Amino acid sequence: MPQPVPRASRLTRALEHLATINYSVPELLAELLRTNNALIVPARDELRAQRREILRALLYETQTPFDGALRAAELLGLSVGDLMLGLLHCTAPEVSAAVDLALPAFLASALGAHSTVVSSFALNATVSRYVEEMLKITRKSAGFHGGVNSVQPADLEDFDLSTVALRLRQDAPLLWDLLSRLTDARGTHPDSSSGGARVPTFLVAPGDLGAHDDAILLNHGEDDEINEEEAVVNVQRAVEDEDPMAVDDPTVVRAPRPKTVKALRRYTALSEMKVVTILGIAQQATNQQCNLIQLYMGAFLRMTHAPDTVVNVLNHIGITVSNQSMDAAVSSLSKAGAKNLLTQGSTKTSQKAFDNVDFKDPVAQPTVYVDKKMQSAISALNISSHPSLTPEHFRFVDIAWQTNEAIRLPRDPSHRRPHKVSYLEVLQLSSTLDSRPPPLPNALPALAVLLNFWVSPSL
Repeated sequence: MPQPVPRASRLTRALEHLATINYSVPELLAELLRTNNALIVPARDELRAQRREILRALLYETQTPFDGALRAAELLGLSVGDLMLGLLHCTAPEVSAAVDLALPAFLASALGAHSTVVSSFALNATVSRYVEEMLKITRKSAGFHGGVNSVQPADLEDFDLSTVALRLRQDAPLLWDLLSRLTDARGTHPDSSSGGARVPTFLVAPGDLGAHDDAILLNHGEDDEINEEEAVVNVQRAVEDEDPMAVDDPTVVRAPRPKTVKALRRYTALSEMKVVTILGIAQQATNQQCNLIQLYMGAFLRMTHAPDTVVNVLNHIGITVSNQSMDAAVSSLSKAGAKNLLTQGSTKTSQKAFDNVDFKDPVAQPTVYVDKKMQSAISALNISSHPSLTPEHFRFVDIAWQTNEAIRLPRDPSHRRPHKVSYLEVLQLSSTLDSRPPPLPNALPALAVLLNFWVSPSL
């Protein structure tokens, strides 16, 4: 009885023949599939016999025909990418059917065999796509760079979570889809209260929320807070009041109940928050300057007086900026606010409201640094006038300050204090102008009151 040829000898001999045969990769894979399924035709010539021997040796050495094709491609000097391109561009009729079957099986094998070269290639190719999208959304042109030293009030006022989610979904669709699936791996959200039916989350389109649909996040009462337990939907309760005949009729289109739609929208909003937060952490870890989401969260924590310990923990996680960065942002916002006040005040279309604040110092006894217990401070509020009032209606104010000594505030403290300007004096001042301001019904009494307050002796 002949002894079986050892595996190493058969493979070595097959590889020697493989190097001398002009064999394309698609043909090789097609033959491997046929051989694995016992569909290989009888050899008609020596070349086919050699091919069959090579195929059998490869199949004998490897576990699957795809592993054999990869081993053969490697020995032929072809990369895995060349193998895939060869399969994609194969037009030979005799192997096209096998290639059509090979591609899905090739990918399925790649996902299920982590120890093979196939899985490494598929994993590396997928990771490369994810990395490419992450680098794209961390560039400065993507618009996610906060800049704590140059942040403006408009940057925080215009921040909208739904708009950020839409931009991330458009610029990084693969990452968005991956994280959306990972945050809802089961693809459903159950009703934990009664164990009812499950509603697939894909029933809610991303556009259902809209770019400015803040009602989902803001307009809720004490018993209507947003959380996953209340955002879950029970389909049985959603259809219990419907017509039994219409439920089984596929031609009847039933509109979802308002409560169901509201819960689905809330669940979608919660999912968007989670995905945006995860992507924001990844963006900041990739590029330290990509911190728009962290800056907005830092402003929220600062305005809510969050403890420094909490801020430091969230900063290390990557959810918010550090306290030092927030201090720089506050300084930038203060400078921008002061500039806006000066700009608005120069138009004379705003009023100033002042308030004196007196408080006692907690130090019981005076010290070198604190010589008195009573402290005083003045707060000021800038109030914008009605939009119907324009700078043109306040032109007489400059003339009043330039021509009337009685209403100008003196630089010398010993100078007599100005008196209040009466309504008649305002009329006289306005009549001295070369041209009257544009007509405005009932505006002059209001201007008189404003000017009367402005030059009040109490100031």
